Amino acid sequence: MFTLQDNINERYDLVILDRDGVINLAPEEGERYILSPEDLHIDPLVIRFIVGLQKKGGLTCVATNQQCVGKGLITTGQLSEIHGVINNSILVLGGKPLEFFSCTHLIKEDCLCRKPKPGLLIEALKFFSVSPSKTLFIGDQMSDKIAADLANLEFVFADRIDFN
Repeated sequence: MFTLQDNINERYDLVILDRDGVINLAPEEGERYILSPEDLHIDPLVIRFIVGLQKKGGLTCVATNQQCVGKGLITTGQLSEIHGVINNSILVLGGKPLEFFSCTHLIKEDCLCRKPKPGLLIEALKFFSVSPSKTLFIGDQMSDKIAADLANLEFVFADRIDFN
């Protein structure tokens, strides 16, 4: 199990997190998507973990597939509003807003950014000017692990982290 006390900040300059199933509970079976702030159930332990990383000087961001935008279920503005709720929960605890790297394409578009392809992760590395060897990706799906492997990032499943 990884914990904040494992000196994550000494090992990694950047920690990338998936959104659904890591920062917030995954949508209920049959729901498939978070379509409004009311659908969002943020894990407070993960928020405290993020703020703890930031307060120790670590960079943090999110890489998330959000084809609900491509399907026309929500707009990019509504997606930003949902992400704003997450950022507000971080700001309240003295943290810094997260940068969100979102793929809004449909699966059938076969883009380079939709996980399991590594595009979002590579975009985050470039944005922060960080080496893959100094980056950890925390996700909950095999597609997250595949994307991390393709981007040469260390990966850990969220259920293997003690967010306390």
